[in-house]
Amino acid sequence: MAAVFWALLPLAAAKQILVTGGLMRSHHLAVVPVVEGLLARGHNVTFVLPNSSEARGWFPKGLGKAKLVHLGPEDASFASFHMPDMKNLPVHRRILAWADIFWNYQRLIEKPIFGMVKDFSAFLQQHSFDAVFSSALSIGCNQVLMLKNQTVPWVSFMSAPLYPEFVLKDTNYLCNYPNLLNPRSLNELKASLLQRVQNRIECRLLNAYITFAGLTFNRVLRANSFPPFRHFSELLMAGPVTVALGGPPVSPALQLPPKVHVVGIVELPKPRTLPADMRLWLDEAGAQGRPVMYVSMGTKYELTEEVFQKLLAQLERLAKEKDLAVLWSLRESQQKELTLPPQNAHLRFEAFTPQPEVLAHGAVKIFLSHCGWGGLTDSLSAGVPILAYPAFAEQKGNARQLEDFRAARLLEVGFENLPEAASSLLEEPSYSRRAKEAGELLRSFGGLERTLDLAEAAVEKRFLDPLPAQQAMDQVDPFLLKMHEVDIVLSTAFACFCFLVVLCIFTCCCRACCWCCCRWSGSKPKKERKQQKDMAKKEL
Repeated sequence: MAAVFWALLPLAAAKQILVTGGLMRSHHLAVVPVVEGLLARGHNVTFVLPNSSEARGWFPKGLGKAKLVHLGPEDASFASFHMPDMKNLPVHRRILAWADIFWNYQRLIEKPIFGMVKDFSAFLQQHSFDAVFSSALSIGCNQVLMLKNQTVPWVSFMSAPLYPEFVLKDTNYLCNYPNLLNPRSLNELKASLLQRVQNRIECRLLNAYITFAGLTFNRVLRANSFPPFRHFSELLMAGPVTVALGGPPVSPALQLPPKVHVVGIVELPKPRTLPADMRLWLDEAGAQGRPVMYVSMGTKYELTEEVFQKLLAQLERLAKEKDLAVLWSLRESQQKELTLPPQNAHLRFEAFTPQPEVLAHGAVKIFLSHCGWGGLTDSLSAGVPILAYPAFAEQKGNARQLEDFRAARLLEVGFENLPEAASSLLEEPSYSRRAKEAGELLRSFGGLERTLDLAEAAVEKRFLDPLPAQQAMDQVDPFLLKMHEVDIVLSTAFACFCFLVVLCIFTCCCRACCWCCCRWSGSKPKKERKQQKDMAKKEL
């Protein structure tokens, strides 16, 4: 009878819960376990997505009993934004790529982030919800929720680890941490003054970019009649309660506000079924003792033809030497752009794969990943070590944390170390053991069940205490909490020196231009006078 009672209790307490999913497909996939978990607990779920043609194809079969609602203009999409492969671009093209991003930054964020604001606000007025579970990257929607904070309880969801750049406001302490542009290990920073100074300079450069982004966001916020913010933490942790993924050992220990709950990994309540032909291919590889490497670079990483062929050549070499099979999840758009070899028992391309289920297959031994948080947690859940090829944002930090924990190996830009790195992951059991250990530690933070509990508590405007496991987030290395005056002085002096050098070069260039212009303009009358004298002599 007790079992029946507890089974019926969620149905009796069913609530109307609205869920938003952020910007890109990967953000929406991150909240799918929450949607399915809320449905399993008997709640009625409405899932808000963008109205673009791209987003309408994300869930063609729906999502259980959830009601899918598409809001905003049809052209409010991130599909047109392609992050170039900065690591493999020449310096001049890299500068041009960044210049293009800076120049078009407002256009890139305006419609995708704020395009559905009017529709979302009207939707909230027309429908009543007991609570909202909103992605931290649904920034425009979250601004609407902040205005309705007294009437609509909500939880914001950060589907990535909280790094210092997202949380800390004092740059003196922020720059004690390894920066996300070029993350170093903490031991390297402790051992080398030079490394600390370089890290602090790079941190300041990254902070300058964040400041620029903040000014652009505030300009768009004011245009949409929203109040500006002072620090990105006010956007990413906007809700009365914020749920964040990650935690030690794969994200840095960091003192967080009490309203932030770190939950580790949020996994699907029920695993998907692998497509029959894909399962057969994996089963055959397993039966023949052939290890499988799964390759995926996420939803935005753009491989050029040159980089693709370099990576393919190394994988084909590895397949011959180690009898390795490769299952490559490569977007359909990329498959059309790149020159693909014929598929066989050692190489298979798929436009989309159910990633957690692929990694959980016993034949898969390595994951070559860009280290986005979704792929990283899927891999650690399955205890599969990672070959890390990070691109941007928090991916470099994720890769460095995993390498320091010995659950991953970093790949060089040209993939020269791929055969050696892959061999070490295959032959040294410690990597798989550490990957499993990392997954277990992350699960100890509560995962999906903890996330659902926080969402249900928000309905009643209750605030749960942090779990004991979250005390690990407060175990910050004392080195990071110190004020390193020498480092600050040296990095500031170097920055001032660089500024003066640039200023001198700019001044010299201006003076040279002025001198040339003046000489040219001054020489013209002399020339004319000489011509006039010559003419006069001829007339005489």
